[in-house]
Amino acid sequence: MPQMPRWSKEASHAVRSWRVSPPGANRGVMLQRMGIGAVNTKGSKGHGDRSVGQDCCSISLLPSGWTVYCLFDGHGEAGHWPAIRSSKTLPYFLHASASCSTMLKQGKVKAALFHAFEKVQMDLVKQSVEEDFSLQVCGCTAVCLLQHPDYDTVWVANLGDSKAVMISPTTLGVVAETVDHKPSVASERERVERSGMELQTTIHDDGFVEERLFIKDEEFPGLCMTRSLGDLCVKQHGITAEPEIVTWDVKSYPDSYMLLATDGVWDFLSGDEVSEIEVLECTSNGGTLEDATAQLLAAAKDRWSDYDESYCDTCHKRIGYV
Repeated sequence: MPQMPRWSKEASHAVRSWRVSPPGANRGVMLQRMGIGAVNTKGSKGHGDRSVGQDCCSISLLPSGWTVYCLFDGHGEAGHWPAIRSSKTLPYFLHASASCSTMLKQGKVKAALFHAFEKVQMDLVKQSVEEDFSLQVCGCTAVCLLQHPDYDTVWVANLGDSKAVMISPTTLGVVAETVDHKPSVASERERVERSGMELQTTIHDDGFVEERLFIKDEEFPGLCMTRSLGDLCVKQHGITAEPEIVTWDVKSYPDSYMLLATDGVWDFLSGDEVSEIEVLECTSNGGTLEDATAQLLAAAKDRWSDYDESYCDTCHKRIGYV
């Protein structure tokens, strides 16, 4: 997983180095052998921004043969805290929890993921009390992909607006993608409104429509998503920590790539545009997966610059060949 900055400050667009286990292993060699390209970089909240980036991720190869790819996008004043904690505990619970590991052995992968996410949320609550950390208006999104060499299927769990897509060079496009959990999704909006949330919509001068959720008759928390880890003040108001889990058949697309990225990528790039950048412009021309992630990062920054010269949302990308 990426290393946090030593101090409580981080320059805009800083790229984090990786913490590798076992110690001494070569990060580049390990990712190359696993067929992965990954980068974790902070965005920018304006000129002179030195706040700590709120994205975190981890890539774990469990002794049972499962590979766990997951990333988290924090929000709130100290959103990096739940993101960092979750990036450690989600793969840990999938391996160390007797119930989760048993479910995985039995092929009950969805059940294992649901249970692991439940444990991650419970751990965040418990740890926040022990560390005297306020988790009331602080949380993170999540997306996790599980893969095992014995299966022709991958399992993808997500909550919030971080996204995973499956890209096929054969079809030259996106063949599967997760659905964001936002108030623009009717079923999501109806659930939270029934539980006491209200939607406030702002149409900006450039035409951008901003939708945020508040507890009815209150001025907080202003979430732009309907599911998240943490965010204790709205857990009784429909903002659930339960992920949506889908299965993707990779047998039909043996040359496919899986891309996981936070909303800093997806806000201004469609799945088809990402597919074109990743597959057509880079990997098909001999570029590595590391090159592809760097190229995608540059494209996301350019789009953000067109929108706002001083602001760029935090970006994390991970792409791998399955």
